[in-house]
Amino acid sequence: MTQQIVEVVDKEIEDTTILKYENVATLGDKIKAFDFDPAYSESPFYLEGIVLDKGFLDKPYKCYLVKVTKIVYNGFDKTDSFYEYMKKIKQKPWKYVPFETDDEFNGRVTNITERKICVE
Repeated sequence: MTQQIVEVVDKEIEDTTILKYENVATLGDKIKAFDFDPAYSESPFYLEGIVLDKGFLDKPYKCYLVKVTKIVYNGFDKTDSFYEYMKKIKQKPWKYVPFETDDEFNGRVTNITERKICVE
């Protein structure tokens, strides 16, 4: 029986891949993010919120950290219930929104920031 020696070189590789929704929003923007494609579900499941941070953060995937301002579950606004629950478990009302998923669809994440345009 022969023994093979494998040399492992630890190199930090920079991931330069731009994911589908990575550039939809910047810090401070408001986004709307669906859990499921509304074209194939009877009732919408989505959240709206302010982008607090973006990148790998404390997840193994790139994502937005969002302070939830609205959450809709099965077509019903559950924002108050969500805030009550997060307060009960002593967590901040934040959610992670991946830049890309395996079940991707167009319009999963959109920027809904209201922008004022000055016209003279």
